[in-house]
Amino acid sequence: MKQIVLLFIFLFFIKISFSQIFINTNDKYKFEGGIEPGGIATFTKDRISFEKNYFSIVQLNPFLGYFPLKKTNLSVGIKGEYLFMKSNLVSLPSLYGIGIYSKYFFPYTLKYRFFKKIRFFNEISFAKVNYIYNRDIPLHEFEQFSFEYPIKEATLKYTDLSINAGVSVNLKKGFYFNIYEQYLKFLGGGDKFMTKFSFSYIYKEKSKDELIQEQNKKLQKKYISNEKEPNQNFLNGFIVGTSLTYIWNSNKKDYPVDENFYEEYTWNINFATTLNKRMIAGIQVLNIFTSGTHVENNNYLIYGIFTQYDFLAKRNKKTALFLEMSINRGDYCTCGHLDPSRKTNLWYHGFGGGIELPIKQISEHLFLDLSFYNYIILNKIKTKYNYTQYIVGLNYHFGKKRK
Repeated sequence: MKQIVLLFIFLFFIKISFSQIFINTNDKYKFEGGIEPGGIATFTKDRISFEKNYFSIVQLNPFLGYFPLKKTNLSVGIKGEYLFMKSNLVSLPSLYGIGIYSKYFFPYTLKYRFFKKIRFFNEISFAKVNYIYNRDIPLHEFEQFSFEYPIKEATLKYTDLSINAGVSVNLKKGFYFNIYEQYLKFLGGGDKFMTKFSFSYIYKEKSKDELIQEQNKKLQKKYISNEKEPNQNFLNGFIVGTSLTYIWNSNKKDYPVDENFYEEYTWNINFATTLNKRMIAGIQVLNIFTSGTHVENNNYLIYGIFTQYDFLAKRNKKTALFLEMSINRGDYCTCGHLDPSRKTNLWYHGFGGGIELPIKQISEHLFLDLSFYNYIILNKIKTKYNYTQYIVGLNYHFGKKRK
């Protein structure tokens, strides 16, 4: 009798704590659809011959499901598979398959605000496919890398079983990002564990409260003017920036004999103006000074136009988290077997990003620029390679603050 009483008390406290920490979120889902991308890629480039070798697999698995039970977040549906493989080392066919799946979303989530958009789920699926992975087949070995790829059959001969467990995050309204661990087993073949992700959209029935809120929003819109506020930031602020970047290389493998050294300094000067709350555009000049054991002291020039997009502009008017693109012209050729050299009339595409932080201790208009960029030569040069640059610089803002 004493044991029964203790068990009852234990279960009572478990129920109380469960109700305090977890909440029931059994939504009335109706349909779901999405796509599960995936793949691998391996690329190599010989430093002497500049011969490129590559192997890649791109996989797309679309799926469509239906929730037949209103009180249970259980869906059933169909899923397709398509694998596109490509390599210059071996001829690879395209692969495909089709199957069924069942997915269950757990109806409970933590009460904390951070977890409200997260759902845990389990999934199991069977598919008939025209390929198989087999452990008995060795990897395809090449001089620079090795890889494994599935064997194709003429028909949907094989069956694969996959079991998934993961989390689904509500990005906005009915759009979800899903990440999960997958166990894939080929009946009669090999198996493997993988970490995968997918994107999906779930349509669900709206509650009475949600329908009332939508009607109220529509009524409010009738009394709100549709006129857009004028852009008060166009050419309203100006930014002057500068930075000094140092890159060095000391590597015996990169040179024929002995230990050699190469170094370069890049002095970046840029000027920009605001276009709107999020975007700025401007011009930049990169002065590059090089020296080393295989090159004379030289200086090169790259100049062009750039634009930046600030992701934090509407939330934080001081700190900026930005993405940058640029088009440039110059004479600095990262090409050949050893150090860079001069080649006129080169065009570059620049891409990168970074963060801009205020330095309030010195001035409200002074900012620290921490960023990284990659420049790609657009001219057709067989031995070219990318030019990368990290930035530690200072920016000074003139004019009015962004509104």
